[in-house]
Amino acid sequence: AKIDLDAHLEVEAELDAAATTSTADHGVCASSPILDWVCTIIIGFLVVSYWRGTWTLFDIYLCNQPQDASMIDANMLCFVSDLSHPVRIRSAWISYGIGMALLIVGIILTWCGVWFLPPGSTLGLQKGTQRIALLYILGAATVNIWRAIWYLTDAYIFVDSYTYSLISTTILGALCCFVISCGGSLLAPPALFLLDGPGYSSPPIVGSILETYYEIVLPDSAKLPNHRTVVKVIDLIMTYILLPIFVVWFWRGCWGILDTILWGFTPNQSDLQLSLGYGALIAAVGLFICSTNAMLIFPHVSDSYLTQVLKRIRVLLLAVSTVSFWRVVWYVWDEFLGQGALWSAWVSHFVGVLGLLCMGCMSCITAPPTTVGVDAILHPESAEEPLLHDEPIPAESIKFFSICRQPVEKRQAVVDYMSSSFPTYLPPQQQSSNATNLEELPELSQAMATRRYSLQMSISSMNSFKKVSRQTIPRNDFVGLSKRSSTRRDLTV
Repeated sequence: AKIDLDAHLEVEAELDAAATTSTADHGVCASSPILDWVCTIIIGFLVVSYWRGTWTLFDIYLCNQPQDASMIDANMLCFVSDLSHPVRIRSAWISYGIGMALLIVGIILTWCGVWFLPPGSTLGLQKGTQRIALLYILGAATVNIWRAIWYLTDAYIFVDSYTYSLISTTILGALCCFVISCGGSLLAPPALFLLDGPGYSSPPIVGSILETYYEIVLPDSAKLPNHRTVVKVIDLIMTYILLPIFVVWFWRGCWGILDTILWGFTPNQSDLQLSLGYGALIAAVGLFICSTNAMLIFPHVSDSYLTQVLKRIRVLLLAVSTVSFWRVVWYVWDEFLGQGALWSAWVSHFVGVLGLLCMGCMSCITAPPTTVGVDAILHPESAEEPLLHDEPIPAESIKFFSICRQPVEKRQAVVDYMSSSFPTYLPPQQQSSNATNLEELPELSQAMATRRYSLQMSISSMNSFKKVSRQTIPRNDFVGLSKRSSTRRDLTV
């Protein structure tokens, strides 16, 4: 009995070493909830910094916005004091043209396989540079499209009543997104994150609504349905034209309502600064109570209409918290870090790009129409490596400069370690579907053989490397995003 106990303890130690070795080889390290939230806030700050810098650059170059512009003087955001100014409207149409042109270029590059890396191929400098250029194009396209829709809505939707315009667009935008099952598209960092890799396929970018939906609800080996041409055309119009309008309507209205309630557009700078404190509190409370960790304290209930309604209410609360977070970071840059100066815009732009690139989250600069979030339950076998995460993002899922890192199969790393450590261990592909013959393992007792067999079965069936009580890449049950079908893999271990 003592020999069996010693053998049991020895194998348990070997299993712990296998988990530690595998995670260390792939840049994965254990993290604490505090570190997770720190990474969440940092990535959110970098994403807002990129958007603020890029948006301000187009305000300066297309509207001749003064270098000393500020929110107190109401000459930021392309002379926000006059929403119907001809220069503002003209710059919006120019931005829309630039954004749609860049979007078309990004779609063509994605369809041509700029991101996709064939399994077994080596990721070189050229492929890494192409991926960075693709994300940069898609990010610029998204900012221009949002800027155009925002300014045109200011100019043409309920011009006589700004408050009514804000309330109506907020409600209409949210309802339209949920009606077409795209409520997840309202979210952005720090509520939802896209990861650059490492992976063979792209993160969930440049996919239509129907394509995204089917890739979420169908297994990875299933073939996507082939619809008629008219359905495909409607799908493209909804994805690339109507969906971004609905999302921007919600963000514009929610942002303006927060300005009206928390600030009141007074000329007193202290009122604006105080509103930033209230906005930060709203963002912190909303993100925390709707986080994945906080949701674990509630009992699991069966899927029903009430459950679906509660999930969408959670998405809506996360969206409001995200808008409040963006408003705070944006105004901090405008009021304390250079205001509307050209140098401040460029610094904000490059701080966001370089910071996200180093943290492996440059894909987060995209938003509808360059990425789509659908309200669907993710199929257990829908993707080999879902490059997305909700908040708070685990620190171990962040890989330094992951967009240029060679993908590694984590499961194969565990199999290789077990094969070298245990001479009688059989790789999953060599295992029979029947139970292992325990007499073939003379050096271990029957109990230990059963333990080893269960380990072999778990390695052969797991979809992603799991830790003791925590999954490295949890799957979101209310927001789904997908990869292009042309880049889907068919790898099985």
